[in-house]
Amino acid sequence: MSHPLEVSREGSPRFGFIWAALSLVALHLCLGLLVPYVMFITPAAWITMYALATAMTLLEAREVPARTRWRWRLVALHFLLAIGSFLSILYVEYLSHQSSGAVWLNGLLRSYRTLPLLLAVCTPEEEDRRVNRALDILQIALIAVIFFALFTPNLQLSLQGVIAQLPADLVNRYSYSVSTILALLAFIAVFTAKTADSRMFHGVIALYLSISVPASIWTNQVLIRTWGVPPSSVLFVVGDLSLLAYIAAVPLSRGRFKEKQPGLPMLFVRLAASVFLPLLAMLASMLLAVEGHHPVLGVVFGVGAMALYGLRATYGQFRLLLAQWDLRSTNERLEMLSQRDPLTGLYNRRWFAEQFPVEWRRAQRGDQPISLLLLDVDHFKLYNDTRGHAEGDFCLQTIATLLVDQLSSLGDALVRWGGEEFVVMLPATDMDGMRTVARRMEDALAELRLPHPASPFGVVTVSIGGVTWFRPDGATNPDNLVMRADAALYEAKAMGRNRIHLVRVPASAA
Repeated sequence: MSHPLEVSREGSPRFGFIWAALSLVALHLCLGLLVPYVMFITPAAWITMYALATAMTLLEAREVPARTRWRWRLVALHFLLAIGSFLSILYVEYLSHQSSGAVWLNGLLRSYRTLPLLLAVCTPEEEDRRVNRALDILQIALIAVIFFALFTPNLQLSLQGVIAQLPADLVNRYSYSVSTILALLAFIAVFTAKTADSRMFHGVIALYLSISVPASIWTNQVLIRTWGVPPSSVLFVVGDLSLLAYIAAVPLSRGRFKEKQPGLPMLFVRLAASVFLPLLAMLASMLLAVEGHHPVLGVVFGVGAMALYGLRATYGQFRLLLAQWDLRSTNERLEMLSQRDPLTGLYNRRWFAEQFPVEWRRAQRGDQPISLLLLDVDHFKLYNDTRGHAEGDFCLQTIATLLVDQLSSLGDALVRWGGEEFVVMLPATDMDGMRTVARRMEDALAELRLPHPASPFGVVTVSIGGVTWFRPDGATNPDNLVMRADAALYEAKAMGRNRIHLVRVPASAA
């Protein structure tokens, strides 16, 4: 059966985006050759490419699983901020040549457009992400405030005299460095993400950024600053390639990534990056923002940065402790279930096999006796045949509750041996103590007088066999005591049932 999100390549609208992007690149190339001095051609081409990428991204966000949908929407926000920066360039060139505000806005949007990608790439892959995501958004918002302080050194209500101080070189260097780090982290995430859709997302982003960074350096540092080429030169078509690669990679990558469990070293690198990169980026921005101005705001931003980091670290530790507690509680429940009989709630044979050798060795070290009783409900098969299995289960539950009440010592334990048989483990108990427990159990059951019409006694009874091994030595083992108790039970049943038969084994017996 095909996955509900799978779409055939021939009918997928995403492949229409690829053809549209190729056509746009070809048009940009032709116009760059024909009219290289028309300013609006290159910004308009890039705006259209970003619009295609935004539409492609929002379409993908509608169909991917919810755990990845928000990441794609952040990428769409990144593209929209890029569109805004290029629209501000067109505004300056064609509507208001003297608008320093549009120039300032262009630099601001160019810087801010990396923040959604920072959040999308660096947030850990978790089941419950809401708190971490909220802290990440607050952290990104703090970075935005820092950039505002950086770009408006005097913090005046009027923009006059302030926008002229826009540090364009600083914007470029910040954009190059953050995008390079994000490309590296996205590439690492391809190998560390567990889900196929998350691995696909990071693979597409890594491809996009790895082309976008050198293309930006080429256009800004080489074509514009060094060579001074015409504003719509054909050489600017290089800037289309990262978006073309992104638009082509989204549909072509579907179904090519599989689920995988990352190795521990790669997982450690991924988690470290997700924790430290937002903090490092924020602190770097803070240092730039307060360099030479706003020292008070620098202190405030530093305190806010550390507070957000502390909140995130505290929440991470809190979630870890909750997971550890849940795991411990689950293990305890599983351990209890593995050692308990589901019908009666008594210890089961597995528990007895683990605990009885411990008591046996304790008796050896302490030079103490140890006793064991085996109980069998008489004619229980007839009880099931005449009363039904539901009544038989109720009978066993009633007997189990009754027998447990007859134990008095802390170390005594009643075990369901199997079927209608029970074992009573009596550490540090001699012959007289064992006889007292056996008679107490027999008397309590006799007083209860559970009806058993198919039994010659008319009521439910038990046969009891017991053995006391006095001062067990190293030549003996726990299985000897079980075998002796079983033989004593056989003797009690052979004598007519509803009886107690107890034996004492001397220390020299093997």
